[in-house]
Amino acid sequence: MREFQAYFCVLRGQHFVELKKLRFHERLRDYLQVYDSVNQVRKDSEQEGLVFVFLSHQWRAAAR
Repeated sequence: MREFQAYFCVLRGQHFVELKKLRFHERLRDYLQVYDSVNQVRKDSEQEGLVFVFLSHQWRAAAR
C-alpha cells in the first residue's frame, strides 16, 4: 500500500482494553490518533516502536 484512500484512525491499546464495548469512532475523538498518509504511520512506527493491529467490524443494527 502506498497511500490511504481515506484517513486512518487509531486507538492506543491501553484505551481499547478499557472499553466496555465497541464505540463509534466519533465518540472516541479525544483518544484517536489520525493519520493522513502511510509515511506518517511509517515514521511513528519507526521512531516510537509502535505496532499497529487492525480490527474491523460491521455494525449489525442501527440501535445504540
